[in-house]
Amino acid sequence: MKRKIALLLAMVMILGMLAGCKTNDDTPETTTEPAATQSPEEQEVLKFLCIGNSHGLDATAALYEVFRAEAPEKKVVLGAMYYQGCRLDQHASWIREEKPNYMYYKIDEELYKKTSGNWKVMLGKEVNLEIESGATMTYVLQDEQWDVVSLQQMNTRTGLADGYPAEDIKTIVDHINNTLEVKPEIGWQMIWTNPDDESLVSTAGWSSWRNDYVADYQLNQDVMYKAIVEQVKKNILTNDAFSFVVPAATAIHYAGEVCGVPDTELFRDYTHLSMTARVIAAYMWYAQLMGLDHIDEIKLDVYPKILVPTKFKYLGDVELTAEIKDYILKSVNHALANPYEVPAQ
Repeated sequence: MKRKIALLLAMVMILGMLAGCKTNDDTPETTTEPAATQSPEEQEVLKFLCIGNSHGLDATAALYEVFRAEAPEKKVVLGAMYYQGCRLDQHASWIREEKPNYMYYKIDEELYKKTSGNWKVMLGKEVNLEIESGATMTYVLQDEQWDVVSLQQMNTRTGLADGYPAEDIKTIVDHINNTLEVKPEIGWQMIWTNPDDESLVSTAGWSSWRNDYVADYQLNQDVMYKAIVEQVKKNILTNDAFSFVVPAATAIHYAGEVCGVPDTELFRDYTHLSMTARVIAAYMWYAQLMGLDHIDEIKLDVYPKILVPTKFKYLGDVELTAEIKDYILKSVNHALANPYEVPAQ
C-alpha cells in the first residue's frame, strides 16, 4: 500500500515540474491570432452585364451606388449594352451580322475613381438616335468573363404574345454561352409598365409610343402589368435557358398602386424611370445578385447624378428621404416575396 502511495506522489511531482518548465527564458511567449479571412463573397469579383436598351440603363444606373452603400466590401464590375428601344429580334440580327451598334457602358472600382462616380462609355457615340463607332455584342462579351448576363424586351412588347420570339432568344443565349469561356447565369429583366398620366404619356415626340400603349393596353397600367406577367410566365419561366427573373415591373407597379406614389414621381417621361424609381430597380438587381430574398433597410442616402445615358437631362442629386426609403423598401420586399402579383386596390 505504501509503495502505491509513493509512486502516486512521485508522478504528481514529475507532472508539476513539467508544467512549470520553459524551453528558453529569453524566448518571449507567443500567441497565435486567427488569420483574418474574407468570405467567398468578399474575395470574388462579381461581373454583371445588362444587354438591353434605355430601360436596362434605367435599371442599372444606380446599382453601383447601391453596392457601395449596402456592401462596400464587395467588388463588382458592371456593364451595360445600349441601343435606343432595342428589341430581341434586333439583337439576334446584329449577332449574325456582327453589327457594332451598341453603346457600351462600364463601371468598376477604378473607373468609378477616374470618372467621379459616372459610368464610363467604353465604345460608341449616339448621333441622331443612331450609334457610331459602337461595339458588337461579341466585343462586349469578350471584355470580361461575365458571371451574370441579363436580357429584356422592348417595353411596349413585353406584354405581347409575339414579343418573345423563341428563335431570336435562342440565337442570343447561344451566342452568350458560346462566346464566354464559362457559361454565365442568364436572367430576364421584367420591364415595367408605362405610366397612365397623360402629361407623361403624351410627351412631345413620342406619339407612336403612346399609340402602341393605347392599342395594346388601353392606356391602362394594370392591363399592361397583367399582360407582362402572363407572357413572362409563358415564355421565360418555361425556358431552361433562364436561371432567374428580376421582377422590376412588380416593384414599380406596387410603388404606384399600393404605396400611392404618383406617376410623376416614378416616371420622368412616357416610359423611363425617375431618379428614385431607378433606385427601386437597382435594389431589385442588388437582391438578385447577392442572393437575398429580403432587404432589411435602405442604406443609400443620396442618389448622385449619374450620366447614363448621357443624352438624358438630369436635375441633380436626389436625397432619399425617410418617406422615399419607406416606399422603396416596401416595394422591393413585396416584389421579392411576390414576383408576379400586385394586390388590387
